[in-house]
Amino acid sequence: MASTDAPYLAISDVRKSYKATVALHGVSLTVGRGAFTVLLGESGCGKSTLLKIIAGLLTADSGAIGLDGTAIDGLPAHRRDIGLVFQNYALFPHLSVAENVRFGLDMRGIRGDAAATRIREALALVKLDGLEARKPAELSGGQQQRVALARAIVIGPRLLLLDEPLSNLDAVLRSSVRVEIRELHQRTGLTTIMVTHDQAEAMTLADRIAVMKDGRILQHDTPERIYEEPAQAFVASFVGSPPAALVRVRRGEGGVLDLGGSAWRPPDAVAAALPRDPAAFTVALRPERLRIVSPDSPGAIRGRIRSIEYLGAERLVYVDIGSERVIVRSAGPVSDEGGEVGVALDGVPPVFDAKTGVRIEAGSGP
Repeated sequence: MASTDAPYLAISDVRKSYKATVALHGVSLTVGRGAFTVLLGESGCGKSTLLKIIAGLLTADSGAIGLDGTAIDGLPAHRRDIGLVFQNYALFPHLSVAENVRFGLDMRGIRGDAAATRIREALALVKLDGLEARKPAELSGGQQQRVALARAIVIGPRLLLLDEPLSNLDAVLRSSVRVEIRELHQRTGLTTIMVTHDQAEAMTLADRIAVMKDGRILQHDTPERIYEEPAQAFVASFVGSPPAALVRVRRGEGGVLDLGGSAWRPPDAVAAALPRDPAAFTVALRPERLRIVSPDSPGAIRGRIRSIEYLGAERLVYVDIGSERVIVRSAGPVSDEGGEVGVALDGVPPVFDAKTGVRIEAGSGP
């Protein structure tokens, strides 16, 4: 895995507004040389705006951006030496594959044998050898995407930016091209930033993920820490497939907890790790950390099965717990829909402040 220690790209307090709408609230981010970083978030969270500011396609209202120790804020897009792959690929339909890839070289005055060598090497990197003469309409969606990648890397960019590059592909192609992008990164070592709303893409491709919401970065960390140690409730509910269910918990009398109107006496190990204060908080219950058990099992949360999705190797069981709903992964058969069951926890779930969504450390409080 690439080292992310050196701040190869440094984004400091970048702000951007569109009239009365704030797109970025003072975003700061560092990216190490050779790293693959993903900006992950819902539509409208500001991730594409940040990418376009890095590329020079938009101007920030304030803040600073440095690349390899040099400020690039004042440079036009074509002088930043940044390769960019758009969501729709932006290929010229009347040009051949080779001519599309050549475009960036022509803009930089690189022609002749030098250009031919670069084009040949770029097409080999994306496994399109022998397709130089074809037009985009003669290629599959995955091949068109690879042409766009070749055009971005042929200029020898200092930074590669990918704006939702897989969103126009069907599910099968997305999976295979995702592997190809990761292998391309491993072969080239290009520092890469990708924008996506698909958490599966982020988890499988990234060295580090920056989860964004409402123009802010909530957490920037490795995929493992994003998943295992979410810093905010939104991060826990957004990352994972299916994601964690956020369940509000209120303390009752005698160690009994209230989950959406359902009484629960947690196992001693869980009770000891839960915060002693405040009286109400939120827990993130991941489907793979839950089990279907008898409703009378000690420490189980009583609920009722609402629906079951059969996926072949497993089932997703939707269980209503009072007014709340959780999803349980199950490898084997479960009771019929409508049946009463117990839901057992494996380990202690992450706990968050009910108002702010900020992570609360286990066992904290006076």
